[in-house]
Amino acid sequence: MVASSLARRVSKQAVNTNSAASQIANVVDYESQLTSATKKTEFNPNPLIPLTALARDDSPEVAHKAIWALHRAWVKILSDGHLVPSSAGGHAEAVKGKSSKEDKSPEAAAAVVQKWLMDRLREYQDILVGFLHDSEPSLRKSATTLLFSLLPPLSLSLSNQVGKPVISMPHVSQLLQAFLHESYSARGATLLKKASTSKDSSNSRYSIVEENQYRYRGEVEAELLPADVADEIARKLADYDDLRWAFFRELSTYLQNLTESGETSTVQPAVTANILAILLPLNNLPKEADDINNFYFQHLSTSPLGKGKKSKSNSSKRNPAGTGSGQDWMAYYESSDDDGSDDDENKIVIDSKTGKKRKRGKAAGQHKKVKKSILGQVWSVESHVRLFTDCWLGVLNLPLTVHETRAILLVLHSTIFPNMVKGRVVRMTDWLSTLCDRGGPLALLSLNGLYVLMTSYNLEYPHFYRQLYNLMDREVMHVKYRARFFRLSETFLASTHLPAAMIASFVKRLARLALSAPPAAIIMIIPFIYNLLKRHSSCMCMLQRDADDADSKDTYDEYEKDPMNTHALDSSLWELKSLQRHYLSHVATMSKVFQEVFTKPEFQMEDFLDHGYATLFETEMKRKLRNPPALALEVEGKVDAFPLAKAGAEVEGHDEDIGVATGDVVQELWVFGEA
Repeated sequence: MVASSLARRVSKQAVNTNSAASQIANVVDYESQLTSATKKTEFNPNPLIPLTALARDDSPEVAHKAIWALHRAWVKILSDGHLVPSSAGGHAEAVKGKSSKEDKSPEAAAAVVQKWLMDRLREYQDILVGFLHDSEPSLRKSATTLLFSLLPPLSLSLSNQVGKPVISMPHVSQLLQAFLHESYSARGATLLKKASTSKDSSNSRYSIVEENQYRYRGEVEAELLPADVADEIARKLADYDDLRWAFFRELSTYLQNLTESGETSTVQPAVTANILAILLPLNNLPKEADDINNFYFQHLSTSPLGKGKKSKSNSSKRNPAGTGSGQDWMAYYESSDDDGSDDDENKIVIDSKTGKKRKRGKAAGQHKKVKKSILGQVWSVESHVRLFTDCWLGVLNLPLTVHETRAILLVLHSTIFPNMVKGRVVRMTDWLSTLCDRGGPLALLSLNGLYVLMTSYNLEYPHFYRQLYNLMDREVMHVKYRARFFRLSETFLASTHLPAAMIASFVKRLARLALSAPPAAIIMIIPFIYNLLKRHSSCMCMLQRDADDADSKDTYDEYEKDPMNTHALDSSLWELKSLQRHYLSHVATMSKVFQEVFTKPEFQMEDFLDHGYATLFETEMKRKLRNPPALALEVEGKVDAFPLAKAGAEVEGHDEDIGVATGDVVQELWVFGEA
């Protein structure tokens, strides 16, 4: 039985191998038929049908071979001019008037062929989109590469049609939609008996094979992009400036449409996750015109200013309107990216010709927005920055999970703020302040973003330190982000120009929390308080004030939320003296630093932020003891740890026979009677 089943299995594998080899031979034959035509009249597009069918073969080798063959065939078709895409994303418009059935002219026949070829191209693209969620990693990677590789020939063909270098933005939009929404692999799929409408994806007309779908944690995942696909997409967009610009433009348009239609709350969580998986790694935006130097579309690699000329980035030195070449295509972004332009337009000036009052923006030709070409926008640093800003402001309107919000906050100050339009960065204030009001770990990270806005972008947020003060509670001393809290708080309170009453409130709050905090947190609190007192000598009176006086009363109001009204400066730091008798020797030793003269330099907080129970225990184990403590009392003879009560023995001072009187109350408690 075993031998026969093994033989059948081997024979089945041999048949599959032979079948795959024959199918691969057919792929090569169909590709040769499509690419061997040298004249336009010899072109026969019919092999596209069986070759596309082979791309849905159940064998990964056959499907892989077929999609690459189709790619080479479509590049040949587009380069030879057999298919001319339109700016609307479809085929070239057919001759208007008579229907294609009635019109027998060559133009109508050519339009029918164009439409048929575009349908076959969309079918091929749908297959590639489905392979993004295939179980075979090599198919996922090839599908991602081929989807991008179709854009240059499509854009070049469209550029030749319109007579100027452009990007096929409708196909970029289709590609973006494919990355964001769910799809299923069509490998091994069979055609359904009930065909769907022509508006649906071609893959929806096929029954999928569940074994060929991408799985995440054991279940089929058709919505979230696989990690390797998201990494490949982000790498492509990071490497090529023009491709990244096209992606930013379509994504910003997509998000703007969602916001205007009020559909942001209905966006699926997977869509938001896919957007962030692609957008978060993109942090290498051009800062100057020279940084725009890597192009995916080679027909856009020539600057609109001509050879040897460089466009000037948005700086304080601007050329006056009408001087130099290329000023018309730069005028739009030079005038619209600065938020101050609106104020200038509203100023009242006197017209030199008519002598009448008018708004400055009403002057003829003044602040006139000139629509730039795609080539000009790709070469404009301001265009890249503006679209990047639009994308992130649109993302903040989407429903975000705690994990996604945390991922954004972690890179907010280092990646997002520096690459945004400076005048629009402060628009994130409402989002950050809302997160801050909610409390928790996100509040601390949002405070970091607000602090950057205050110090670098002149944001006025008067309740910043009040929010920080209210975040200091018992919970923060026990959470895993405790080290980050102290690291950021050290930055927030580093200024020596803060009011002494405010600093005294922070010092007193931390000292009070140290009484109930774990030892690892106290190790951070002590040097933190020392640094604050070192910077603000006016708070030293809190240490010098005698707290042992019977008539003294602690004036500190721990329930007050405003750090300016807690009366901490009139209080004393008796909590630090209590720490000198802490059970852990490290804490007791460190707390004695407040009894010494403040001549030591400030502590480096990084040396104390990594301490935990593990490090404290390891340090205690390695510590050398000068006088080892006595572990046990050496006695001669046998000692009965739990003696039994002797019958008839009376304890002095007791009427009952309960045991032997020793005079030690604790020992008497451990004397038991016989069972």
